[in-house]
Amino acid sequence: MKSIKHTVQCHCILPQYRNKKDPVFHKFVVFGALDNSDTLLAKYVKCNHCSAVHRIYDVCKSEIVIGKEDSSAITTIEDLRLMVPPDIVSVLDSYNCELHVFEHVFHILKHKLYEEHVILTKEVMDEEVIGKRLVFSKEGMPTITSFMEEFSENF
Repeated sequence: MKSIKHTVQCHCILPQYRNKKDPVFHKFVVFGALDNSDTLLAKYVKCNHCSAVHRIYDVCKSEIVIGKEDSSAITTIEDLRLMVPPDIVSVLDSYNCELHVFEHVFHILKHKLYEEHVILTKEVMDEEVIGKRLVFSKEGMPTITSFMEEFSENF
């Protein structure tokens, strides 16, 4: 089962943009699974800034669900901590990973998609992007590898 990370836009505005003439709405990254026809499987997530619940129905598309901010049916990092091996949880915690990273790791382990990797950290330095990845061997054994790639707008 393939997956994708994409961004959705919320209705909230980060404090640094509140006094702007044209407000900039907050966007956040979500993890999504694709079915065999490459259609995104719908799901619900909370905004990582204001906790508004979004129904994700397509890549980069969501609708806010009013009055469900306290729903316990939405997947959280705490839920995933129980299903991911403790040593991997420790690594994800040490890099302050967000929900989409925990979901991606769980997806890799659940479906044995060991050819996939997870970016733990990345930053642009001069004309290059450097960072670290969590990579899985064919047996599912994790390792952390550094990378350095030429910067492009699509990275």
